[in-house]
Amino acid sequence: MLDLTKLNNHSISKIIFYEFEKYSEFDDLVDDLDLFNLVFANNGLFQVLKNRLFITVAKTSVLYKNTKLNTLHDDYIYQIFPKAPKECFDKILDLFKYVCNKTKYELMVNLYFDIDKEQFIIDIVDQEISGASIRYKYNDKYEFSDKYIRYLQIHSHNTMSAHFSPTDNQDEKNKIPCYYGVIGNLNKPIFSYQFRVWTGLNFKDVEISDIFEGFEENNRINISNDEKKILEDIISKSEKIKENKSNNGNIFKTIQTNFDDNQFLEDFSEQF
Repeated sequence: MLDLTKLNNHSISKIIFYEFEKYSEFDDLVDDLDLFNLVFANNGLFQVLKNRLFITVAKTSVLYKNTKLNTLHDDYIYQIFPKAPKECFDKILDLFKYVCNKTKYELMVNLYFDIDKEQFIIDIVDQEISGASIRYKYNDKYEFSDKYIRYLQIHSHNTMSAHFSPTDNQDEKNKIPCYYGVIGNLNKPIFSYQFRVWTGLNFKDVEISDIFEGFEENNRINISNDEKKILEDIISKSEKIKENKSNNGNIFKTIQTNFDDNQFLEDFSEQF
């Protein structure tokens, strides 16, 4: 392979060939990564970003193939830091519910990691909130200190479902890499949520169990996306029928599942 030492010493990005002889697995590559990296692999050219929190791997649109190199997984996230305790999530959820119950407004908080004390800190940032938007200022104490790492930025959607808006997309692109999250349906027994990271090329969805302890695989509802869509269509259709409060145009027959046997016989005999 080419000696890239001189090129990398004068380049913003570091160029790496993911060679068999040098890297038997991804862990071997971690120490050689800089902040911004272009990694040539068997299956393409990848942009790899590394900070103190995690490493993101995203495949570029450049066509490249080299059988002498290792294969990289697209949209891969390599976690460097330990997960935040579930107590942090519970506290954030309580903050969101309090504001929602009082005003139906949204709220945003940041979760930082204190490197010296090795603990997480929830910061309620200075902000102006409403039912559909948030204007906020970062806390300089945490943002401009090497002592703290922003682990998660998360906001609520009050009674609305959890989804990232176009405004969120613009706000979270090309910023300090961290986890981003949104929690919605705070007025319901089961809230909704969505989490992701920005890879430098696109957003990559992650699970809540990737960020917080206590949300293991066996605690999740095991249904496929196709099954979920069928259930959501049934729920949506049923709610619309309920809103009509009229069965005249109902294409479904009402099934009576509980009736009195004697009353049924009496009604039946009156027809003869």
